[in-house]
Amino acid sequence: MADDLLVMVNVLEEFVSVCRTEIQPDAQKNIINFFKAVVPFPYDKELFLHTYLYLNIHQIFPECQELLLFEKSPLKGRTDLGKCDFVYLADKGILF
Repeated sequence: MADDLLVMVNVLEEFVSVCRTEIQPDAQKNIINFFKAVVPFPYDKELFLHTYLYLNIHQIFPECQELLLFEKSPLKGRTDLGKCDFVYLADKGILF
């Protein structure tokens, strides 16, 4: 049981590291600027909803700490398998 937990922790740490360095290495400041630029031009309702959620995530889901992925595949280079709207690292090292 302890070995399984250790494996899960290692896999999570590796996933978070790959998200930060390879899949979505954009600085948080760049992501904030992107979403703030959407507000005056709400031409795309899905993107406007994403913006609202991103800018208000801590009020809606206070456990969310860090945006790891936005509109990216969780598997680097495999968009044929789908993309995630948002993946956050939450309190206690869980994905949200």
